Amino acid sequence: MTSVIPAKPLTEERKHTLARKHLKVRLRLQQRSEFAFFWPSLHIGKVLLEEHIPTACTNGRDEWYGYAFIEAQTEKALAFTYLHENLHKLCKHMEIYKALYKKSAPIANAACDHWINILLHDLDPHEQFLSPPRTPDGSILICMDFRFRGMPVKQIFDLLYKEKDDGEDEGGGEGEDGFDQHDWEGAEALPPEEKDKLADDIGRALEQGAFNHKKFNGQGGGSLRGLVEEITSPRVDWREPMREFFVSTCLGKDMASWQRVNRRFIGDGLLMPTLVGETVGEILIGADLSGSIWGSPKEMRQVFSEIVGILEMVAPEKVHLVYWDGAIQGHEQYTQDELGNFLSSTRPTGGGGTSPSCVTAYMAEKQILPECVVMLTDGYVGSDWGGNWPCPVLWGVIDNPTIAATTGKTLHIPLEGLGQ
Repeated sequence: MTSVIPAKPLTEERKHTLARKHLKVRLRLQQRSEFAFFWPSLHIGKVLLEEHIPTACTNGRDEWYGYAFIEAQTEKALAFTYLHENLHKLCKHMEIYKALYKKSAPIANAACDHWINILLHDLDPHEQFLSPPRTPDGSILICMDFRFRGMPVKQIFDLLYKEKDDGEDEGGGEGEDGFDQHDWEGAEALPPEEKDKLADDIGRALEQGAFNHKKFNGQGGGSLRGLVEEITSPRVDWREPMREFFVSTCLGKDMASWQRVNRRFIGDGLLMPTLVGETVGEILIGADLSGSIWGSPKEMRQVFSEIVGILEMVAPEKVHLVYWDGAIQGHEQYTQDELGNFLSSTRPTGGGGTSPSCVTAYMAEKQILPECVVMLTDGYVGSDWGGNWPCPVLWGVIDNPTIAATTGKTLHIPLEGLGQ
């Protein structure tokens, strides 16, 4: 984190002056129709001014700004910063890219920032209303490398990570030391009910923001039209959230248990306990046999291939693969050692009607009690989302971004570009 100005005594009078400057900029953003899309998000969470914050910080809900930063920056730079933090919120970066953060926090931070800053630059390239924050000597303070223009966050991360492994600088472009703070731990620590409320607030802000933009800017609005489309239909790598679902629902605390021998060490002639955190029981995959899904069999096999790759990392004791339409049409079972044969042996059959409740009924009948369920469907199920599930359920909605399940979690999976 770069210090923007030398520290000097912060009197109450200066605090009030800087608070007025801060409020003036935020009010101006809400008065300009060019930024109508952002109006609702500016009211999500708390906005706090602090002495100990070098520049800016967000946990995906709340925002913090440093008094010294506000004093050092122009009003255009502050407007840029406020929209930057709100884009972290709207794009759910703290939620979607947790796996990237765990792999490399600095690179995850930089990847998200590159993506946002390029979008904001393209929104106002002549800096009429927005200007990148700068240091006292005029250097740009942010990550903004234009070779990443048009790339999703995950692709930017992968390139930066590879450059790090190759011994190159991982920041890239001006402001490579970083800019704002991303409070990933704070985002993760939010209670479940607060996370649910935040998700609802963001959903409403996106819907209202898109309406505002169309109302005040029509189909024009320059680069902002593409920005709205980018945010409301993001190119998210669905594999990361699915992997996070399996990990968060199936992996517990690491406690040694002798009830099952750890097979990793048998080849070395050692008998060791298995960590409970490594012990994943049964998982059920429910695959909708709708023609709209299996009309693209090559892409669906790619979906299965990706899921198998994730399951091999999680290593469940058993995987139930249940094919369903209006009724259960097939039930295949795979042990941990048999997952490698999954793609060559599975045989989808059926294809009439769509009723997820047949899966919950079948689970009860056969006394199948998995640790979690993933339901793959096109989402055209009416009001039938399976009723009461005995465990966490993730709905992988195929090629239907407007549908959201009324129970469990929803993950949208586009078939286009799966082979890329």
